[in-house]
Amino acid sequence: MDGNDIEPVEGISYSNIYDSFDSVVTEMFDHWGLGSCRTRNSTTRVHQVSILRYESAELSDPKAPVGYDIPETPTDARILNPHNKGTEDPMAVSIPLLRSIAKNDETSLGKPDHHPGQIQNNVSATANHIGLKLPSFPPLSQPDMIRDDTFCNSTTLADKNCIDNECACTHVLQVKLNRVVELVIVDEAMKALAEQVSVDLVKKLDREGKIKRNLNQAPLEDTVEVSTNGYTIVRFHATNPGQFNYITLSSTPINIHATVIDTPKVCVISISGYWLYHCHVDRHTNIGMALIFKVGKQRLSSRPEILSDLWRLLVR
Repeated sequence: MDGNDIEPVEGISYSNIYDSFDSVVTEMFDHWGLGSCRTRNSTTRVHQVSILRYESAELSDPKAPVGYDIPETPTDARILNPHNKGTEDPMAVSIPLLRSIAKNDETSLGKPDHHPGQIQNNVSATANHIGLKLPSFPPLSQPDMIRDDTFCNSTTLADKNCIDNECACTHVLQVKLNRVVELVIVDEAMKALAEQVSVDLVKKLDREGKIKRNLNQAPLEDTVEVSTNGYTIVRFHATNPGQFNYITLSSTPINIHATVIDTPKVCVISISGYWLYHCHVDRHTNIGMALIFKVGKQRLSSRPEILSDLWRLLVR
């Protein structure tokens, strides 16, 4: 998944919130791959095809017909990563049920760090009710421009009501180097659990063993889904760079992924890493549904003047 090997699993179709991928076996080692838009605007019947071919197959196109409704997925078929289905659905092969070929790493061991935020039942394109406003300079290569008020988080905004009022700033959460961080990503419309879903309620359910985790060869992903009225749990090892381990999916309108912002390490010692954690939907990210993880500490070199104006332009 996402370029990482998993143990074999049987499934008729692979799908996610925006598209589906069906494989049509036409002859040995020769498949059509069909991608079609089924959830947003299916009236256009938009689809495209590609060929999935093994090295030993002949260089010829598959002979099976293709179209928007070809092939039809059997109603009794198990589907890999279906839209808005979680581990509790017996007909779904949910991502956390998969097993990675790679050995367990630090994300499967010990208790992780947590960054809880107060959860309320309202809808906003933010992360913990704070909209991300990107800085005007790259903090990784120009740390001399960072001021005490450059970054913000729920602690610095404690005196503001960000639930009812807009809060937009460079939202940064600090993570110590080599720590295992667990994120519990919650869809706000969780009234199926309770009228008001709080962090304390989630912790209580966790203590009671009602929140399951796959900590044995969890599949590695860089994009994860959050179910409608549900939640997703991921862990990452803060080594810069690293990646998410997909831990839990319960019962997916939003895809969220983490991307390492990688810029050259010049004139800075004890480099920290900056991770951009954002919604997969561009328009959501553009209006602030994102935040930044800062991993490790960062100090200026003893000669910051080496960081010339030309270099500042290059890293932009």
